[in-house]
Amino acid sequence: MSLSEANLLSSIKKTNHKDYVVSKMLAPIIYKKLNKDTLVVCGIHLDNATKTDIDILLKNARICVNNFIKSEYDQ
Repeated sequence: MSLSEANLLSSIKKTNHKDYVVSKMLAPIIYKKLNKDTLVVCGIHLDNATKTDIDILLKNARICVNNFIKSEYDQ
């Protein structure tokens, strides 16, 4: 989980889990585009994930965020 506010990014992580890496990457992107405090909560589990699997997951997460941002601007 990551919270992005003006000049501040806070993350909470569970021991031995890497979900926060995705939320930490995406929260500032959303904040900068929408100029609103942003909380991103992420839960991901992939058994025996390869680097390719993780790269695909990160790419898809960015696509989802870009679609979300676009839908916010279209309102």
